Amino acid sequence: MNPPNNQHTPTQQAVFDYRGLRFAMGCVALSLSFLVVWIAKVPLSSISVSYYTGARDVFVGSLFMVGTFLIAYNGQYVHEAILSKIAGLAALVIALEPTSCSIAQDPIICSGVIGSGHPKIHGIAALIHFSILAYFCLIPFRRQAIKKGSVGKRRWVIYTLCGWAIIWSLVAVLLSEFGVLHIERLVFYAERVALSAFGIAWIVSGHKLPFLTHPDERWSLFK
Repeated sequence: MNPPNNQHTPTQQAVFDYRGLRFAMGCVALSLSFLVVWIAKVPLSSISVSYYTGARDVFVGSLFMVGTFLIAYNGQYVHEAILSKIAGLAALVIALEPTSCSIAQDPIICSGVIGSGHPKIHGIAALIHFSILAYFCLIPFRRQAIKKGSVGKRRWVIYTLCGWAIIWSLVAVLLSEFGVLHIERLVFYAERVALSAFGIAWIVSGHKLPFLTHPDERWSLFK
């Protein structure tokens, strides 16, 4: 009779760990703006304009990953599940309905582009998507964090900063789109801040970072 093999011992855990999904989604969101700039190799007036560059596959693929994660995410209450699925569908719309290259006024990228996307649909989907992400940072994540003592207070501060960073980034984009602010590449930098804040918040909520989690709630890759 062969001795027991620990490698084949059941883990007694769920097949998918929500903390791992949160951590992975945060990594995708945090890296997206940096990856598209690196691949596009030209200054971008907005992250969405990367759709018209060699970074299109990374832009669309990352949004599909984020959208899929959000559609699968249920939160702790019914309304959180509904909001998460709306945000996930909005991410898919952002990917499938690109912004207009002519509206972006990016001559380096758009000089050879024939036709255009649907900027209004794209913009509304982006506004819905990031508004819901800001809600998750400021309400559910903070509500859970405040119950966890000192490490929870640190997470609460991070979620607060990330939530408001997303909100103010949306405000900056809207002010730029309506012609109130005239700052070169403002939309790009605002989108980068929003994506980075989104990524940081979800990485923290993945309970992987030792200084922000209790040992009993920490996520491990193989446990």
